[in-house]
Amino acid sequence: MATAMDAGCFVNRKERSVSKQSSSCTLHLVSTYKSAIPNLLLLFRPAFADGVYYSTAFRRMMMSSDDVIYVDDDTPFYTKQPTAELNQIFQTESKRIASALGGHVTSDPLHIGSTAIKGLPGTPVVDIAFSIREFPANDDVVSKLSKIGYDYKGPSPHDDKNDCWAMGGNAKKGHLGRVIVHMSRDGSDFCENAAAFRDYCNAHPEAFKAYKNVKLQGAELARENANNGGMSPHFAYKMHKNKIQRDIVAKSLAWNNNHKQGN
Repeated sequence: MATAMDAGCFVNRKERSVSKQSSSCTLHLVSTYKSAIPNLLLLFRPAFADGVYYSTAFRRMMMSSDDVIYVDDDTPFYTKQPTAELNQIFQTESKRIASALGGHVTSDPLHIGSTAIKGLPGTPVVDIAFSIREFPANDDVVSKLSKIGYDYKGPSPHDDKNDCWAMGGNAKKGHLGRVIVHMSRDGSDFCENAAAFRDYCNAHPEAFKAYKNVKLQGAELARENANNGGMSPHFAYKMHKNKIQRDIVAKSLAWNNNHKQGN
């Protein structure tokens, strides 16, 4: 049983194991017809739902396609951004959050982060930002967020003095439908700076290309680390894009200041 599992094949616990020869053939077919596997998997899922084992490597192959790759067992990375779906998630969830929090919110919601940069590859988690009256979020805000399915995480590690966050939405962590809510200190420049980064990437093809390339490279590096047992795939991805991201942040802030001064 263990040998068949390691080979990356289906194993029916109730009936029989699969030979190494069959395993090799299956892996060859998977490699050859990889782009069609996600749809085939959905088609045959009911038949394989009970008593079937998928090895880690085999599941990664099945879940990957031309538009989506998996950087670890359960983290999709979209090489082709699902722009319309992301925009709809932002519209729906920002209205839900604003309605729930009411007077606690002091600004219009902003769509920020990679999913707000049109056509940019990345993980499909939508970032929504707005300002709140009391920072960090008070108990009433935390309670209201909890009632609509958002788990408050406290101050953000990116900017703990001006940003606190909560996670929720209509999908599990890392998947399309997942949302991170950023609540910034009223009067801080967190939302403005995040919007400047988004707008700069949307307006400057060279910045967009540099950020796109480093994200794709980071995703591939994360996959390699997941496959060979190296550093955390998430950490590898974040570290790889860090320098380029910081360079673009600096340029976007200077660009935004020039705009404000009318230059």
